[in-house]
Amino acid sequence: MSSIIQELQIEATNTTNSVSDLLRKAKIVAVKLDLKEFAEWIEKELNGYGVSHKKDFPEYRIAKGEPKAWNPYHGWQPIGFTNIEAGNSWSQKYITQPVGELDDLAKSDSSTFVILYDTEAKNHLMKAIGLETDIKFWLGRNAVTGILDSVRNLILDWALRLEKAGVVGEGISFSPEDKKKAQVANTTYSIGHIENFAGAIGNIDHANVTIQQANGFSQEKVIDLVSQIQKFLPEVKLKTEETESVKMLAKELKEEMSKDVPEQSKIKTALLSLKAIFEGVAGNVIAQGIIVELAKLLAGR
Repeated sequence: MSSIIQELQIEATNTTNSVSDLLRKAKIVAVKLDLKEFAEWIEKELNGYGVSHKKDFPEYRIAKGEPKAWNPYHGWQPIGFTNIEAGNSWSQKYITQPVGELDDLAKSDSSTFVILYDTEAKNHLMKAIGLETDIKFWLGRNAVTGILDSVRNLILDWALRLEKAGVVGEGISFSPEDKKKAQVANTTYSIGHIENFAGAIGNIDHANVTIQQANGFSQEKVIDLVSQIQKFLPEVKLKTEETESVKMLAKELKEEMSKDVPEQSKIKTALLSLKAIFEGVAGNVIAQGIIVELAKLLAGR
């Protein structure tokens, strides 16, 4: 019968396995061997970190990203800082949510993620840039996968250390001797915390990573193209129902782009619908020109 310690080692090297499943298996080992410190760390990873965990918050959960403000004409724009220390501080975020949620994010196709600022931080940034607008913290995909990789590596190192100390067990059972050896091995092993991390600035504020498109469609470009479509629509010679669809889509786009924070998925869907309608008009020069401009807008957003 194989040992759960060896199973942990194998599964930790298999990146197709979820880290949350790996943690749950590691929890069995930590509890059975009475390794309280490691079991507590596993619980925090499974359930998320809070303000009370600041002293033992791990370094690998401090992610670097970029604060961005919404510009109604140019989409999401980076916020620049003239003060280097302030720039470094605002470019870091404590990622507090459970590993299971990070696992789900890592499975998505998104290359960019966001964190919402609390009201105080958002107001501070709006005052600094002199503009009332939406502000979010943007993360690259590697910020999320990096946390998962760190957890996976910690479990692998831990399992290897236990085996080296002679802790193997049988199945999921451990002998009293295994427990003694595990206690000795565990005294020389610890997880890096932010108290030893000079770059950690700010407070833990329950930051949750979510998916959002990385860039917004330019309000100026969308409205300009919609206006051109409305102007030349009679010359395209569409069917009555198609003409009505174009008018409806044009109206929806203008309404959406007038919002403080337009919903990017709605804009993309409307633009694709317009493109599909005009692609059905063979040989019309104006329709072909509209298709080209729609394609540019969709590709360059």
